Amino acid sequence: MKTVVIVPSRLASTRLPEKPLAKLLDKEMIRWIYDALKENSRWDLYFAVDCQKLLNFCDEYKIPAIYTDPQLPSGTDRVFAAYRKIGKKYQFIINAQGDEPLIRAEYLSSFIDFVEKFDKRTFQKSIFTLAKEEKNIESFNNPAHVKAVCNDEGRALYFSRATVPYPREKSFDFTFLKHYGIYGYSPQALEKFVELKPGKLEMIEKLEQLRWLENGNVIFVQKVDFDLISIDTRQDIETFENYVKKTLRN
Repeated sequence: MKTVVIVPSRLASTRLPEKPLAKLLDKEMIRWIYDALKENSRWDLYFAVDCQKLLNFCDEYKIPAIYTDPQLPSGTDRVFAAYRKIGKKYQFIINAQGDEPLIRAEYLSSFIDFVEKFDKRTFQKSIFTLAKEEKNIESFNNPAHVKAVCNDEGRALYFSRATVPYPREKSFDFTFLKHYGIYGYSPQALEKFVELKPGKLEMIEKLEQLRWLENGNVIFVQKVDFDLISIDTRQDIETFENYVKKTLRN
């Protein structure tokens, strides 16, 4: 399956200024992601950037980058704009988030394997994403950690920043699905997504994947067993650095 991985990378971040260039153990975050995903035979790789400064930085480090309008409303819109500019035909488009420095090539390779099992009609009409089964109560209560609720077939029923499913008996003795914001689409599904208007639930939760569900479409979730750390604050950088140092010691 001919695949392109596009990483939306936006300098105009509000919570962490110039986030793609934030130093993580003396290396910029955008370089962590590029080094993890570059030179793979299963996909082409591009970064969808929003300004000349990032474009210049990518040029300096030989990172393939495409300029996209800084006024685009979401990372998905940025991915679609970059895809159209690339000018090549792909069967599968992966939106790999620009703030996940723990991403690995083998994670995306497994994701492609997961998606290739679906029949052609289902593949073309659906969106695909990832989630990990967790039992960490702090993560469950953290609104920055998005929770996915799925049926037995792996179809997403809902995504929320709230504690879902809600434990009515107040006992936390179950696993929940911690969502990772990596998405995969056919070109048809991606184009359909960006043509949809933001929905009410999306506006409330600030989760753009809800737009797809609100319009009666399907998202399939691959259950994974690895950890990712999204970088949105200085505290997240410290968490990431401590995690990497601990991993290296072990």
